[in-house]
Amino acid sequence: MVALINATRDEDSDVRSKACGALGRLAEKAATNEVMTALINATRDEDSYVRSKACGALG
Repeated sequence: MVALINATRDEDSDVRSKACGALGRLAEKAATNEVMTALINATRDEDSYVRSKACGALG
């Protein structure tokens, strides 16, 4: 889980968006404060695809 959270801050937007998608799939079972904070922070990403994945993951 820590690796996925860290990946939301990767310099590559593809990595960030995939991390958000994976966290979204896992969030139902592991919705920790760290996961939710990482996804919320990703909604402010410079890349629109990352923002979209983060919003989708948050529901």
